[in-house]
Amino acid sequence: MLSVDPESDVVSAVPSDLSKYSCIGVGPGLGRDIRTGLALEFLMSQAKQMGIPMLLDADALYFLAYNPILMGLVPEGSVMTPHEGELRRFISWDTPEQKHEKTLELAKTFNCTIVSKGYHSRIYTPDGEVYENTTGNPGMAKGGSGDVLTGLASGLMARGYDGPSAAKLGVWIHGYAGDVLTDTFTAESFNSKDIIDYLWRGFKELGA
Repeated sequence: MLSVDPESDVVSAVPSDLSKYSCIGVGPGLGRDIRTGLALEFLMSQAKQMGIPMLLDADALYFLAYNPILMGLVPEGSVMTPHEGELRRFISWDTPEQKHEKTLELAKTFNCTIVSKGYHSRIYTPDGEVYENTTGNPGMAKGGSGDVLTGLASGLMARGYDGPSAAKLGVWIHGYAGDVLTDTFTAESFNSKDIIDYLWRGFKELGA
């Protein structure tokens, strides 16, 4: 349940035996130390070699955008969950149409599912399909909300859902929890911990 890093102030190592993992979620709280970047490179190389899909978010996307070696180490079936600022490290655009086309091409290039987070998040699959989510609200645009999605979608992948399915289910359930919260709280007053507490409502709504 717990893997302790040998360094006290930075992520610098990965578990010695990855064979027991069916999915690896990485990024939130990772940090940007050079030792962390090297550990991420080793983790991704091992995951790719062993065929373990990954969910890449936050600082993992930072390293990925600036390290060409990592770009070739994204395992098949993986998911990336960038918000707009993180997505702009990979592509640039002037219009929504350009953003759409370039994100679609990026999903094909990495052969992974990309969740472009934001108002009505879009899910881009490597085979060219695009899905627009209908749940969620502005109250979710706050620190920690994306981290909850990372854990949720990673958990779905670990249960056996493929990348596109885990992304679609995760984004919908995540957003639905936020919508249910607005029945009790204002959008400004709930936090990411509250979203976690209400995820079960999304699962119940879907009968999952």
